[in-house]
Amino acid sequence: LSSSDIEKIVSGLGFKEKKDSNVVKTGALLTSLQTIYNDILPEVLISDAAGEYKEIVRAHQECWIHELRHYREIKISSEYVQEELNLFFELAWDLFDLMESYKLFPSLELREKIKTDFSLIFEKEWHCFMINHCRGNTLSRKEGLLRFLDFPLIPIHNNQAESYIREKVIRRKISGGHKN
Repeated sequence: LSSSDIEKIVSGLGFKEKKDSNVVKTGALLTSLQTIYNDILPEVLISDAAGEYKEIVRAHQECWIHELRHYREIKISSEYVQEELNLFFELAWDLFDLMESYKLFPSLELREKIKTDFSLIFEKEWHCFMINHCRGNTLSRKEGLLRFLDFPLIPIHNNQAESYIREKVIRRKISGGHKN
């Protein structure tokens, strides 16, 4: 089945919630891929925090680059907020570097350091309201963001994959096309 075939079938099922139809569409696409590729289905998926992926594969690694984008959208209202945001990003990127190191040289010591640093950054109460708002969302996704600790061979972000499709998406937006 093609993506557009699946879209037509699922839209005819009458789901009231878009997320429910997205779960069905994603499952159907993965099942089609499984059929095409002789029952080989990925065990781990790396994506943004989209809910439709959570129950489909054994492990869902959420993309760290996507997660940190939420913090980049914070509007600076004062010099103090800018300083606090700068400190936050310094700590967050140090954590990111630590995670990359873990992927190269996994160890129990590094694993525990990552968990501790994650807690220090994201469980800390910041003065900036928006950092606290974003960190609340990050904490709700902690398990998916730290999934790589159990699967050190998987990437912690999907930017390379997104770069491959970016040109197609831009072309589609310019031409006024749709997502099918």
